Amino acid sequence: LARVLPVVCLGEFFFLTFFTSTQEQKAAVIIRATAADFRKYAAVRCGAVCLGTLGICLGVIGLGFSFYTYFFGWTDFGSLVLPALLVLGPSVIFCLGFGWMLGSIHPMLVYGAMVIPFLLSRAPLPWPADFSLGSFFAGYPLNLDVPDPAFIVPVPVLFGRLAYLFIGILLFWQSQKRGSLSENGY
Repeated sequence: LARVLPVVCLGEFFFLTFFTSTQEQKAAVIIRATAADFRKYAAVRCGAVCLGTLGICLGVIGLGFSFYTYFFGWTDFGSLVLPALLVLGPSVIFCLGFGWMLGSIHPMLVYGAMVIPFLLSRAPLPWPADFSLGSFFAGYPLNLDVPDPAFIVPVPVLFGRLAYLFIGILLFWQSQKRGSLSENGY
């Protein structure tokens, strides 16, 4: 899952291009002129991106589960929920906020941001800053003195994941705030 995370984020950025395009910004002017609550409209748009991204994530996870079941007969998938959430959650939220923020500045910047998850996943970052946790999952168990360690995550890595999550939320909030300011002419 950590290895295909950049592809999942790439799909999320493609979903974002539908909602940050020039045509969508022109349609938003008309929608803002109606009596509809624009915050609800923005929530529905964000929900659509999240639902599409969730579909991609479930497809990847389903393929992994099928592989484990068919080749190894292993079906204890409950033990993989926490690692999957640790890998997907913060990174996907970060890309959502980052992409929406860039899209609120200029729609074409979202296309340029599509390379960021690939660069962050391949960069030799320390484990707390590891975007996809690929190097953490490959290296951390080797540092432990047990042959088959239980799943443990050091506190600095958890803080790194929380940092990606909060930065993504902050960028998304800023993009929505930026959109509301530009609609009022400020």
